[in-house]
Amino acid sequence: LSADKKKCYWPPYNKRKILKAISKTEEPNENWEFLNVIQIFGTA
Repeated sequence: LSADKKKCYWPPYNKRKILKAISKTEEPNENWEFLNVIQIFGTA
């Protein structure tokens, strides 16, 4: 997530690989897209 919280990196993975990347806290790399954030969902 960018400092202004308007862009984020997203991997070119299927759902299973995305969940695996999240669980391993995988760092973004040059293959990941830098996309505009439309809305953030979550709880603190």
